[in-house]
Amino acid sequence: MGLETLEDWNSQLSQKYIISTCVQSFYLIIGVIGNSLVIILYRTKMDSKNDDRYFIPAIALIDFIGCIFSVTLSLLNNERPVMFPGAYFCKIIQFGTCSSIISSLFMLLIISIQRFQKICRPFGFQMNLNHKRIATAIAVTLACGFSVPMLLLYQRIDVKHETKNITGYICGSAPGTEHLGDSTRAILITVEVGAVFSMSIFYALVGRKLIEQFKMSRKLHDINSLSGTSNGTSNERSTIKTVEIEETDITESVSKIENDKKEFLRMSSRKNSSITPQSTVKSKEGKKRTSTGRRYSIMFMVISLIAILCYIPPWTFVILEAKDSNFWRSLTYGEVQVFLIIRRLYIVNHIANPFIYGFFDPKFRREVKHLLCGCKFR
Repeated sequence: MGLETLEDWNSQLSQKYIISTCVQSFYLIIGVIGNSLVIILYRTKMDSKNDDRYFIPAIALIDFIGCIFSVTLSLLNNERPVMFPGAYFCKIIQFGTCSSIISSLFMLLIISIQRFQKICRPFGFQMNLNHKRIATAIAVTLACGFSVPMLLLYQRIDVKHETKNITGYICGSAPGTEHLGDSTRAILITVEVGAVFSMSIFYALVGRKLIEQFKMSRKLHDINSLSGTSNGTSNERSTIKTVEIEETDITESVSKIENDKKEFLRMSSRKNSSITPQSTVKSKEGKKRTSTGRRYSIMFMVISLIAILCYIPPWTFVILEAKDSNFWRSLTYGEVQVFLIIRRLYIVNHIANPFIYGFFDPKFRREVKHLLCGCKFR
């Protein structure tokens, strides 16, 4: 096909990214639906002020915004590779993508600190509702602050075809900002790696504490099992001994047993009177809260691990692109398809969390089922 117009050139380039376009479209659908469900259900049907669930709607909102910005940028680069619309739109979408990525990491760092306080320092300082709101506001504000250079670095710039007299437009770094761009990328990667490293330390300590608690509960279970076995054995020995006593001692033994039985019943009644239904309920509620807290700690550890795995490959490509400006031009068609998916793997972090909530939070899972069943039979 001959290239006569800018539209022809754009169409030729967009064909190379068709697989990536399909993948990004799938990301957008899953991300918007999944995060919308999380925001709606946790804000309306579930107690989002619960200590364990408080940060979930905030993360879902950040992921929702991040998914829209990130996928929109990717789709525009795929579908309009040399026809990017508008200079200001280029700045805004780059700023939104960057700030949502950093906000997500900062929120996960705050959650790791909160889980560390709750699991490893249960009697120390704990975040209350105001602390959590302030921490969330600080995380988003700092993320936006670190993303401000995107407004200066990026703009719609002209690109010329190698052989034809055709001029296109891309969203890229403005001419003369190479030094600022390198410095900004270095700072952002340092901040993001620092956040990942810090949350890794906190979750390593939390994980070690959870393992210790699990081992302790196993030991207590084993001790209780052995105690029950030893009581049964002693009762059997007592029965055998009673059978072997002489007939002349039967009357005396029965009398002694009756007295012991009365004393035992008297002591049991005192003990049972001190164990009220309220204390039993409180004990069960305490065990349930402890179990729930551990489950949410593991859930947030999984979320953080997935985030780390999703960010490492894009960081690698950012470094490669900074070292070689012609990196993408030297790749084959197949390599471009694979590398584009890996390059944009950070978007998976914005769409994966609803599935993790569904796996670890049974109440969220039930509410989703009720919502879907309600829509089905309407």
